[in-house]
Amino acid sequence: MRNFYDGFWESFCWVIMKDRKLVPRITVSLDKDSYRQLNRIADRHDVSLSWLTRYAINEFLQQCRSGAKIELAMMMQDEKQ
Repeated sequence: MRNFYDGFWESFCWVIMKDRKLVPRITVSLDKDSYRQLNRIADRHDVSLSWLTRYAINEFLQQCRSGAKIELAMMMQDEKQ
Protein backbone atom coordinates (compact mmCIF):
# COMPACT_ATOMS: atom_id res chain seq x y z
CA MET A 1 0.00 0.00 0.00
CA ARG A 2 1.38 3.40 -0.95
CA ASN A 3 1.51 6.27 1.49
CA PHE A 4 2.00 10.02 1.27
CA TYR A 5 5.80 9.83 1.19
CA ASP A 6 5.99 7.44 -1.79
CA GLY A 7 5.17 10.15 -4.32
CA PHE A 8 7.31 12.68 -2.49
CA TRP A 9 10.46 10.57 -2.60
CA GLU A 10 9.87 9.33 -6.15
CA SER A 11 10.47 12.87 -7.37
CA PHE A 12 13.89 12.96 -5.65
CA CYS A 13 15.16 9.42 -6.21
CA TRP A 14 16.57 9.68 -9.72
CA VAL A 15 20.19 9.08 -10.61
CA ILE A 16 22.19 9.99 -13.69
CA MET A 17 23.97 6.88 -14.97
CA LYS A 18 27.27 6.75 -16.90
CA ASP A 19 25.48 7.04 -20.23
CA ARG A 20 23.75 10.20 -18.95
CA LYS A 21 20.34 8.56 -18.75
CA LEU A 22 18.13 9.52 -15.84
CA VAL A 23 17.01 6.36 -14.01
CA PRO A 24 14.90 5.84 -10.88
CA ARG A 25 16.50 4.57 -7.68
CA ILE A 26 14.83 2.54 -4.94
CA THR A 27 15.79 1.54 -1.42
CA VAL A 28 15.02 -1.90 -0.04
CA SER A 29 15.24 -3.04 3.57
CA LEU A 30 16.14 -6.67 4.23
CA ASP A 31 16.48 -8.82 7.29
CA LYS A 32 20.07 -9.77 8.19
CA ASP A 33 19.76 -13.35 6.95
CA SER A 34 18.45 -12.35 3.51
CA TYR A 35 21.18 -9.72 3.21
CA ARG A 36 23.90 -12.26 4.07
CA GLN A 37 22.52 -14.81 1.62
CA LEU A 38 22.35 -12.29 -1.20
CA ASN A 39 25.90 -11.15 -0.49
CA ARG A 40 27.14 -14.75 -0.61
CA ILE A 41 25.42 -15.30 -3.96
CA ALA A 42 26.82 -12.05 -5.35
CA ASP A 43 30.34 -12.96 -4.16
CA ARG A 44 30.08 -16.47 -5.59
CA HIS A 45 29.17 -15.09 -9.02
CA ASP A 46 31.52 -12.10 -8.81
CA VAL A 47 28.76 -9.52 -9.27
CA SER A 48 27.66 -6.58 -7.13
CA LEU A 49 24.67 -6.75 -4.84
CA SER A 50 23.06 -4.05 -6.97
CA TRP A 51 23.54 -6.10 -10.12
CA LEU A 52 22.08 -9.19 -8.44
CA THR A 53 19.07 -7.18 -7.24
CA ARG A 54 18.42 -5.80 -10.74
CA TYR A 55 18.75 -9.32 -12.14
CA ALA A 56 16.20 -10.70 -9.65
CA ILE A 57 13.78 -7.86 -10.38
CA ASN A 58 14.09 -8.42 -14.13
CA GLU A 59 13.48 -12.17 -13.68
CA PHE A 60 10.37 -11.41 -11.61
CA LEU A 61 9.08 -8.95 -14.22
CA GLN A 62 9.66 -11.49 -16.97
CA GLN A 63 7.58 -14.04 -15.04
CA CYS A 64 4.81 -11.47 -14.66
CA ARG A 65 4.88 -10.65 -18.38
CA SER A 66 4.75 -14.32 -19.29
CA GLY A 67 1.48 -14.68 -17.40
CA ALA A 68 2.89 -16.97 -14.72
CA LYS A 69 0.70 -17.12 -11.65
CA ILE A 70 2.54 -15.36 -8.85
CA GLU A 71 1.28 -15.65 -5.29
CA LEU A 72 2.02 -12.13 -4.04
CA ALA A 73 -0.69 -12.26 -1.39
CA MET A 74 1.07 -15.20 0.26
CA MET A 75 4.46 -13.47 0.08
CA MET A 76 3.07 -10.31 1.68
CA GLN A 77 1.38 -12.33 4.41
CA ASP A 78 4.73 -13.94 5.34
CA GLU A 79 6.35 -10.50 5.68
CA LYS A 80 3.74 -9.40 8.24
CA GLN A 81 4.66 -12.21 10.62
